Formats: sequence, structure tokens, C-alpha cells
Amino acid sequence: MVAKPPLIASICSECGGAVEFPLGALQVRCPTCEAGMAIDAGQRLLRLDCPRCRGNFYYLDGALCGRCPFCDASLLALTHDRLLRYLVRPVAPSPAEGAELLLLPFWHLSGLVYGFDLGKRVEIVDEPRDVYAEQGRGSGEGEIVMRSERRDSGPQRVFRGRVVAQSLPDAATLALGVVSLGVRGSVFPLEPFSADADTIGHTVPPALAPALAREKLECRALDLARGDLTHIELQRAELVAETLSLFYYPYWLLEGGERRIWDAVSGQPERITPPREAPPLGGSVSFDELRILELACSSCGGALVAGNNAKVLPCSGCGLHWEVSAQGLRPFTAHAARPLRPPDSPVRPPDTPGGALGPRKTVWLPFWRVEVSLRYEGREASRIADLRQVLGLHVPPGELPVADPGSPLCYYVPAYGALKAPRMDVAARDLTRRQPLLEAADRGPGELYTCFLGADDARRLGYATFLQLLPPVARRLQSLRLSTGAVSLWYLPFAQGDRELENLLTGQPYDRAIFRGVRH
Repeated sequence: MVAKPPLIASICSECGGAVEFPLGALQVRCPTCEAGMAIDAGQRLLRLDCPRCRGNFYYLDGALCGRCPFCDASLLALTHDRLLRYLVRPVAPSPAEGAELLLLPFWHLSGLVYGFDLGKRVEIVDEPRDVYAEQGRGSGEGEIVMRSERRDSGPQRVFRGRVVAQSLPDAATLALGVVSLGVRGSVFPLEPFSADADTIGHTVPPALAPALAREKLECRALDLARGDLTHIELQRAELVAETLSLFYYPYWLLEGGERRIWDAVSGQPERITPPREAPPLGGSVSFDELRILELACSSCGGALVAGNNAKVLPCSGCGLHWEVSAQGLRPFTAHAARPLRPPDSPVRPPDTPGGALGPRKTVWLPFWRVEVSLRYEGREASRIADLRQVLGLHVPPGELPVADPGSPLCYYVPAYGALKAPRMDVAARDLTRRQPLLEAADRGPGELYTCFLGADDARRLGYATFLQLLPPVARRLQSLRLSTGAVSLWYLPFAQGDRELENLLTGQPYDRAIFRGVRH
């Protein structure tokens, strides 16, 4: 019998009725008022208004781009690099006379952690040992004992990726004895914090500064990602594509001989503890109001090519690019590289194992190209020629043009991103190793991949490229230091077939199913 997925209990913000949906569901309808709701990966809901048709709908919290379910307008929620406030509305009535409704602040951080198991893994192995036989005294029953041995499994390098979502009670919340939301912050509908929130109850201002809250949550997220790394000489992890927000959860508070607190959504009494820390004095936080914009090119009015969390949006009409910023959309310069191989050129002849490729189409994958200077084992590398001369990396031979050896050294990061980064960064490492000549040209026809990772993420992920290119010797890699320079976005042409994806700059083919190199 196939086990049914667990049900998650939630509350409809339209009527306050109970709503249940299975884990992993994308939509749910309230059984009481029949309000439709969308559910994101964190089981959070956010109510918004469409700027075109004014329809109310539930949006995926944390997503930048989506469509209105009523008029199908392509929309952008300005959540990138902005500190936004959300609110969970109270449902349960006051449980006692004289109770005050408080809206207590909680910080929330979501993002991706890309990390490494790097160095040598040591395994503890239990083996039977015949002690008497080893000492030359013969062997007999009862002389076999178990002994533990430490075995070095040799150099290893494993790249890991995982989604993280961490919540932190603000110091002002801790001062009242509320230490955790548990799963409540994930299952109840959210809405943008607006001016009428003060008419609902008393809004307790946060005591932590946003920078301090971000630092605390980043440490928690990285510690969580490192939790399964054991017996490793060198570990490194980077948090990318993160979003920091503050949301208020409602509680009923009754002061008296003994302080009592109730959850204002479920109506259940809250278990409180003595204050863990006193809130700092004089803290203040300013916020931008959430805005929803229709995604359209300001130059030609054409539709913008947008993914769920896209950072740079190309226009499908005139080809201009727009970057998501705190002020909305601003012009952005991106480049398309001229293909150096025709898209229909065969990667292998028909008589090779597997046969020739079938019909292929061109796809354009965005990569961040970052100029870098690095130090490694007392050596400095800042030019393309230093890849071989200083770092000793093997540079594959090729017939296609490469950049001038005296040009600045660059590394490449896939802008399209994914949780399973090892399946996607093989091409970035190949580009870093080969340093191809990039000639800007008009982008030809073909499917566009959207930009999930931004320029700041690309700067953080420089280590992710070089830690996989350099020899996996922990004591050497500990000396690796990077200093990044200019960052540019390039759309590179690939030919996509039934089974393979070929880089039309380098001629390198990849297995399309998992995007791994099939030859070196």
C-alpha cells in the first residue's frame, strides 16, 4: 500500500476556516468559503492585488515573477534585496478579559547553500583479529577479538547544495518569553504589512538591526548545511540567492500576577520561558512597502522573459535587458557570444558508438564572467597564462580561438543556477579552464534560460569554481584567497539534441540529462 503524504493544517485568511493540504501540493481551496490559494515550497501564502485587473490572489512568497490567475498578466514582486514586512492576521478571539493583542516580530531568511566536502574522509572500521595467531602462539576458539581501525579513504571532493529556510525570534519577542514559531510561520497565510496593521493590535517594533539578524540567520543556515560533514579536513560553504524578511505573528497577552500568552490564530496557550536576552535600546528599522509591477519592456512594450526568481530579464521583442532592483526595473547591459561552431555541426560521426546526433536546436545559457586575482600556495595568478604557468592546471587543447594569454584571468559561474549545482557547473569549469575568446554579437534565435543567480552571488561562488579545479589537497586549498574585479553577463550558445548539449564556443559536449561532461 502506498503511503499518503502527510497533511498540513493551515487557516484560510478570508474566513478563518480550517484548511488542510498534502505536503507538496501547489494549490488548495478552502472548504468553507471556497477561496483559492497557491502554496509555495515553504508552504507559505502571500495575498496580493494585481495592478492590471485589481484581482485579489495568493502569490508564492519569495518568488519574484509570476502571473495573475485572472488576467494572466506577467507580474514582478519587488522582494529582491529589500527588507519587507509580512503579517499573519489574528483569528482566535480574546481568551480572557483585558488581554492585549500583540504583533510580535520574527526574522526569516531563505536561500541556497552551496558547500564542499573537501579533504580526506576517515572511516572507523571494526574487524575481527586473531590475536594469538598474530603473536605466533597458535590459534584456538575464543581467541578472535574485534578491533577498530582508522582507514584513510583518500582525497575526495564532493559538491553539495541544499535549500535553507531559517526563522529567528527578534530580541523584543524573546523578552516576552516567546522563543519559537515552530512550523507555524510556514503554514499560515501571509500578507504585506500595511498601515492598518496598527488598528489590529499593538505592533512591537524589532530590536535587532537587519544586519545583525541576517548575520545570525546566515550562521544558522551554514551550520545546518555543515551538519552532515564529518571527518573532513577542510569544509567551505556559501549562502547565495538569500532573501531576508520580517513577519509579525499575533499573540494575546494578559499581564497580571503571572504573564499569560495565547496564540491568536489557534487560540492555544503559548508556552513561555524566561527572557533569553534583553532587547537593545534605540533600535529602529525602516521598510519599503511591497510593490507589484507588470513585466513589460519600457522601450518597446514587449513581454519580458522571466522565471520564478529571475534577476535579469531580457525583452522578447527588442532584445534589451532589465535588472531587478529596489526601485523596480533598470536597464542592464548583457552580451551574447558569437557561436564559433554551426549549431547543426555533428559532435561525432555516425559510425561512432551511439551514432550521430539527431536534430538539434540552439539554447542560450547565461554565465557570469568575473575577473579575478588569486593567491595559492604563495603564488599569485591574475592573467590567463597563469592558469598553466602558476597554478599548473591542465588546459585542454582545441582548434577554436582562445583569449589572449595576457588578458585578465576570469572564472565563470552559471547564472541560471540550481539546487543540484554539480549537474550544472561542469560547463563553468570548462570555460574557466579553456578561457575562450568571446566576441559580442546579436543574439540569434533559440530558447533563453533565465538568470536565477545575481552578480553578488557570482562573486561569492568563485571558490566553488577553483576548489574543483585545483588539486584536492586540503593544506594547499586552505591557502586559497580570491579578489574579484569586473563582472559581466554573457549568454553563450549551446546546441541541444536528444541526448547531448554541446557548447558552440568550445565544442565540448555534455550529457543533457544531468549536464555532465562526456569527454575531456
